[in-house]
Amino acid sequence: MRHYRVRDVMTAEPVTVNPATPLQEVADILVRQKITALPVVTLTGRAVGLITEAELLRTERIQQDPESQRWMHLSSRSRQDIVTAETAMKIMNMHPVTIRPAATVVEAARLMNLQRLPCLLVTGPDGSLLGLATARDLLRVMLRPAEEIRVEISDEVLAAVLPAVRADVAELASPGHSLLASPGGLMLPIQEVYLQ
Repeated sequence: MRHYRVRDVMTAEPVTVNPATPLQEVADILVRQKITALPVVTLTGRAVGLITEAELLRTERIQQDPESQRWMHLSSRSRQDIVTAETAMKIMNMHPVTIRPAATVVEAARLMNLQRLPCLLVTGPDGSLLGLATARDLLRVMLRPAEEIRVEISDEVLAAVLPAVRADVAELASPGHSLLASPGGLMLPIQEVYLQ
């Protein structure tokens, strides 16, 4: 069967923000667009980060109570940076996981699962953002119409397998072999045994 590629299912031209986008605007875009993550790109389109709604919510909680025991694992400098953060650049993940558009959907799903990620940035060789692959995008492969799947199986799988089966049957039908019809209608090969 066809090995779907990330480019087949990704969201091309996703909504993005730049590093200087105010956090209030980031939150507004996430809510308005009903999305969970925003790629952060430079003016030239190079992917430089990712902001998720979870990171934005965490930032809000830290800003409200930076001295909470919950945040003591962070250095005081990190907490202060978050408290004073006003732009995407200050809270974005500056090392987002990326994937190439030619990667298979299976490879993307494994990577997302292994890294526990909500999405992957799809980038070109120069780091330019080509798209965004979310778990929902990867699931689209499973939601194809039954007829499309049937055609794919008959055109790709059976077309590849049937010539080999025909060759095997031709060999089995040669002298010294017989075919026996099974109750299910399958033709089963039997070897003729000559008793003397």
